[in-house]
Amino acid sequence: MEDETVEEEMLNSLSLITTLGSDLSNSEQEEIIKKAHISSLAVKDFVLGELDLESFLDIQEYCLTDSTMDNYLDIVENNIENLSFAELLMS
Repeated sequence: MEDETVEEEMLNSLSLITTLGSDLSNSEQEEIIKKAHISSLAVKDFVLGELDLESFLDIQEYCLTDSTMDNYLDIVENNIENLSFAELLMS
């Protein structure tokens, strides 16, 4: 049960949050949704150990919309620092 919580919290910490504005065309919205789906699959595979770090970051960089990799990594770091088991990951 605890492993499921750890996995779920890691998935949440690494996931991109995507919002769709009403000012976007249908094709722009579809592209953002496609990238969000690719990103979520990469997060799952990375957390399960099926995807190496470099490949994971390459995929996330491709999927970023209106953001930078540095901004994404800052958000992930902040999310991880707020996990209940953060001290285990940060040492």
